[in-house]
Amino acid sequence: MNAGIPRHTWLAVGLFVVGGAADVLTTYVAISSGNFVERSPVGGPFISRFGLLWGTVLTKTLALPLFGALVVTVRRKRALLATYLLAGAGVLSLVAASYNVLLFVGLL
Repeated sequence: MNAGIPRHTWLAVGLFVVGGAADVLTTYVAISSGNFVERSPVGGPFISRFGLLWGTVLTKTLALPLFGALVVTVRRKRALLATYLLAGAGVLSLVAASYNVLLFVGLL
């Protein structure tokens, strides 16, 4: 690992990548199976315009500025901001992926 980047930042990046991939994959599977309809005011139009995969990716990308705005209000350093931003988006993506899986298997 790079000596200039703290371990917790690398963990946040990993959480973001894994969470984002899980969210996009499970959303794609849920929508393509017919068991799920994107009801987000942002996600629905993006999916309609850009297709299922790219619309889902764009929808998930919009979560990042939300976390950034929240962390900036508490005036943290930029590196810490990036860590919170990535970790927060990753956690929310994992929650969304879990919801998609429960929906897909019929538990919701």
